[in-house]
Amino acid sequence: MGNCLPFMHLRRSDDTEQLEERNSGNSRSDNQQRQSSSRRSRSHASSYVNQLYASSNAYMEEGEQQAIDEKRKARVRGILASIPISQYELGQSINDECAICMLDFEPTESIRYLPCKHGYHVDCIDDWLLRSFTCPSCMEPVDSALLSVFTASSGIADIASIPKATSSRS
Repeated sequence: MGNCLPFMHLRRSDDTEQLEERNSGNSRSDNQQRQSSSRRSRSHASSYVNQLYASSNAYMEEGEQQAIDEKRKARVRGILASIPISQYELGQSINDECAICMLDFEPTESIRYLPCKHGYHVDCIDDWLLRSFTCPSCMEPVDSALLSVFTASSGIADIASIPKATSSRS
């Protein structure tokens, strides 16, 4: 709302100038009319400049957007490399189908289990995670779940690269 207040004020002053013109019977000199019209054109120009500025910030250049997308995809691929792929065995999990493609898992098929313990076909989940980095079943963010799995299994000191304190007994 703070951005519209200056524009509302400019419009109000434009309205009062028009009212003054009517009341004075158009007795202004040419100089005063030029000043008034230049003031109006400046206010319209500034709103146009504001629109250009807003639109340039709202829309990135296509090359910049592609670079950002490629960086994000590379980050996701790096995290995917840390999630192991296993072979499906009958009765291995509660769910016997991929929640993304809705096809049943076949024995010895490659399955990727997310840290939340939901399993999916490798191609299905890799494609899903490139677009949305949450589990399709429980919507838990995969990267934070990975961090909690690493923290629980190895301890916070290992992650932070802080050597554990050794106790010296005599």
